[in-house]
Amino acid sequence: AMAAGLPVVATAVEGSREIVSSDVNGLLVEPRNATDLANAIVRLLNSPDDRTRFSFAAQQTISKDFTDDSAVSAYDSLYSRLLNLE
Repeated sequence: AMAAGLPVVATAVEGSREIVSSDVNGLLVEPRNATDLANAIVRLLNSPDDRTRFSFAAQQTISKDFTDDSAVSAYDSLYSRLLNLE
């Protein structure tokens, strides 16, 4: 969704927290909190400015931090650490 320029609402769990910065490129809510989730969705529905800002920032985050080269580099680093090659 972020790569497509869509605003996101995600739960603050491992994985999401590494990609989504709340109030910067999307909204994070606590897991198992339906009220906060609903409020975040309503916030985006009612705020075109937030949708636009989060959408742009989300695309920037993905294009800058999650390229093919960065993924290859991260895997290379991981494999090197696992094999004690560093």
